[in-house]
Amino acid sequence: LVSQRCRTGGTKDGLVGSELGGKTVGIVGTGAIGLRTAQLFAAFGCKILAYAPRPKENAKGIVEYVSLETLLRESDIVSLLCPLNDSSCGLIDAQKLG
Repeated sequence: LVSQRCRTGGTKDGLVGSELGGKTVGIVGTGAIGLRTAQLFAAFGCKILAYAPRPKENAKGIVEYVSLETLLRESDIVSLLCPLNDSSCGLIDAQKLG
């Protein structure tokens, strides 16, 4: 959003940031990129919820695996870090986001 606004000649005026500390972040997909993203959010003091069809042993202690419904309901921020394929296509839609 911000980068698009700046590319089209707009400014950052009027945009207000938000503190990450204390937020709950939902990570969908805990492969290498998802796990690294979870570590970065955790460094900012975020609680990390995760959903993956096959939870990774090395992610335990960094993320709390929950159902997709729980992740969407409890997260302040949701990050989709899974590949687009037949099983992930349509995983998130407007209805699930509420």
